[in-house]
Parts: sequence; structure tokens; C-alpha cells
Amino acid sequence: MLKTRVLTGSVLIALLIISIFYATNPIFTLVTGIIFLIAVWEWTRLSGFKSLWGRALAFFAIPGLAFVLFAGLQALGVTGLYQTGVLRRGVIYSILAFWSLVSIGVSIYPKGASLYHSKLFNLIIGIFVLIPPWVTLIALQAIRPSWVLYPLVLVWVADTAAYFVGKRFGKHLLAPQLSPGKTWEGVLGAFAGTLIVSVTGYFLLVNHTGSFFIPWLLLNIITVLFSIVGDLFESLFKREQQLKDSGSLLPGHGGVLDRIDSLTAALPIFVIGLMFF
Repeated sequence: MLKTRVLTGSVLIALLIISIFYATNPIFTLVTGIIFLIAVWEWTRLSGFKSLWGRALAFFAIPGLAFVLFAGLQALGVTGLYQTGVLRRGVIYSILAFWSLVSIGVSIYPKGASLYHSKLFNLIIGIFVLIPPWVTLIALQAIRPSWVLYPLVLVWVADTAAYFVGKRFGKHLLAPQLSPGKTWEGVLGAFAGTLIVSVTGYFLLVNHTGSFFIPWLLLNIITVLFSIVGDLFESLFKREQQLKDSGSLLPGHGGVLDRIDSLTAALPIFVIGLMFF
């Protein structure tokens, strides 16, 4: 199982690096679009749709809106997200409000669990969960490919550190109702990983005077905090639907959503912070 997991992960990382640094932005958009379409299909399952027809209708609802939004961004130019004040503020406020509400929902679960019994509600949630990270990936790759790789490495290092520290020292459960394996000790391990990546990224990417380091570190910490929220949010939906994984496409890893759940929250939050930074 571990061998399969490592092999699958290695192949995915190699393909990811190639697409980030060597693909044109339209090709990168297509590649990431396929990944998110698979994630959308898995989301229909997490939303409670059982029949093939029900999942198919739900599947086309989410990317349909995504393509409309992307067409609008293309009409403004690929960097319209940054250049247009009204659009920028609308996107920022919507994303911040959404993930703030999600943080509350995760923290009080199982209170409010009845909300997730509505398939339509879950479908709308999926739009907010899946579209922003895809759009931000496209925008980042158009500006500077290394800015795409950095938040991915940040979240993965933090997640790996949390896993090993939590496994070795974990005693105090973080969210026993959602993920019995996550502990507060693991969160501290994630922060340790965040510090290492932040220092490295600061000198490789930011290259400012030392006075900018504290805001940069805070941005990284906040990004990792929301990555944990994103992870727990997907766990909430799996718990509600009594599923172990979102899918079975990736041997040893489960589904695509199981691999990008942390990034669904982390990527938009990182980009918003980066804009202010």
C-alpha cells in the first residue's frame, strides 16, 4: 500500500511540475480544468447524489458556472482578477466570507449537520469550494509559475509534518467528530513545517528586506490554517455520506478531492493575502 502510494505520488508530482513550468497558460488551464472536472464528479457523490443521472445533472451544473466565470475573466484579460477593482473586491469578500463561515461550521459540527442533507445546498457549496482554486491557479501560472508551486509545497510540507508529529506525539484530538486522526500536536508540527518553508520561500521568491518577513510568515500561517479547514470540511461531507474516500481514481490516495481538499481553501486565501502583501 505504501509503495503504491509513493509511486502514485511521484508520478503526480512529476506531471505537476512539467505542467506548471513548461506548459503554456492555455494548456495549463486545460490540464487543471480536467483535474477539477474530476473533482466536480467526486463532489456530486459527496453532495448526496446517488443515481447516475442525478450525478450527471449535478456535474454539469458546477463546471457550467465555472466556464461562464472563466469566459468573463478571459474577456478582462487573464490578470483581470488583479486589475479590475470591482471584480477583485467582490471575489475577495466572497471567498473570505465563505471560508469564514466554513470555519465556524467545522468548529461546531455536528451542530448544523442538517444543512448538509440538502443536495442543492451541497451543490452550491461545491461551486465555492472548487471554482476559486482553479481560477487562482490559472492566474498565478500566468504571472509567475513558481508562485503556483510555492503554496502547493507549503501545504504539502505542513500536512506531512502534521501527520508525522501527530502520529508520534499526538494526544489531544483536533476534531474527533470529523477526523479522529488529527491532533493539536499535529497542528504544531504543521506550523513547524510552515516556518521552514516560509523562510526558504522568503529568500527565493520574495527577496525583500527583513521588515517584510513577519507579514510573509503570517500569510503562510493563515494559509496553512485554512488548509486544515479545507481538509476538515471535506471530511465533514464524507462523514455525512458515510464515505471513506471521495473516489478511487488515484491508487493509494483515494480520489482527486482527497488530494486537493486542503488546497481548495489554501490557494484562494494565499492569493488574497499575496495581493495585499
